[in-house]
Amino acid sequence: MTLISLKTNLNRQIQLLNEARDNDEQQQHSPFTTIHQCSQIRWLSIYDLLESIKRSHEPLRALLLECKQSHRIEKINMVIVNQLIDFFQPWRNVLKELQRGNAPSLYVVFPRINYLQEDLRKRERQGKSGKI
Repeated sequence: MTLISLKTNLNRQIQLLNEARDNDEQQQHSPFTTIHQCSQIRWLSIYDLLESIKRSHEPLRALLLECKQSHRIEKINMVIVNQLIDFFQPWRNVLKELQRGNAPSLYVVFPRINYLQEDLRKRERQGKSGKI
């Protein structure tokens, strides 16, 4: 089985799992999604890609285990993926706010810089106290 056909098959199986869960949960939002094949290198795209990996990891792991292909996912370090998501979250918030609408957003820049600086200080304190 080629990698492309495996990916296509896995995406379809994840989609079927989502549909089954949606039917069981009476159309509630499913936490799973298909795997992003590629992403442009931009802050928001990187965040979306990491979120896609996080949401798809568990169903993908289960499907690969059934296909006896689990070695394909073992190299993904979910601790690092989650840390990157946590790191990019404030940046995502800032970029979304700056890109909102067609109105000028220059007045938002300095408060958002302060927001990011405070987030970095908080992370440094957590790192020094061993909470990370």
